[in-house]
Amino acid sequence: MKRNIYLAVIWCITAVCILVGIVIHAGGGFFALRDKLFSLSGIAGAVSGTGSGNSDTADVELSGAFHRIDIDAGVAEIEIRHGSDFGVSLRKDGIQSTCRIVDDTLKVSQEENVMSLTGENERKLTLLITTPDDIDSMETDLGVGSIRLDGVRFGNVDMDLGVGNIDSCDCDYNLLDIDCGTGDINISGLTNPETAYSFDIDSFAAITVLGSLYSTECERGSGANIIQIDCGVGNVVINE
Repeated sequence: MKRNIYLAVIWCITAVCILVGIVIHAGGGFFALRDKLFSLSGIAGAVSGTGSGNSDTADVELSGAFHRIDIDAGVAEIEIRHGSDFGVSLRKDGIQSTCRIVDDTLKVSQEENVMSLTGENERKLTLLITTPDDIDSMETDLGVGSIRLDGVRFGNVDMDLGVGNIDSCDCDYNLLDIDCGTGDINISGLTNPETAYSFDIDSFAAITVLGSLYSTECERGSGANIIQIDCGVGNVVINE
């Protein structure tokens, strides 16, 4: 009888530890996700281009060239697409944040807690970026939201997303490194994906690469361009 009780206790402790581990992994680390949602960090500085980069709640419109992107936000919808001119439009929804171009880098940082305890009436940043040129590098650290990339040639891209979806259409990368806790990742329109790319993908859900289905991990290709994806819970689909 006592042995059965001990076994039951051990099983419960093990189950709790596994659950905590999944939650921490899916969120990109509890404290990291907490920092993103409560926006504990920020960037201060002056503006290059039109609009205001001060840490306030006014919407921002910027112009001026940039070839690197650095985004740090708690809750946001982000779209980066090819356009005829450089342009940045940031709708802040009353959220304290900064947006500026400095040293050829577009920097966006959310500095205000917008986390709702009830999950209702959450505010978010809405960021639209257009560029006629290639982007040399991009770093995106986002707690909750979505990222859409359309028609842009990137160098090295590092995306960390706690909860949300990532869509890439008609883009190419030297290196694409994605760490997503919970959400779907869809990539299409790569140039010569069979020969130009190498794929290294892990996910607890389904993985589809160029028409082939994989269970939890996929290592495929030997091209010079690299796509690495670590997805906690969510489907990963890469199509031609």
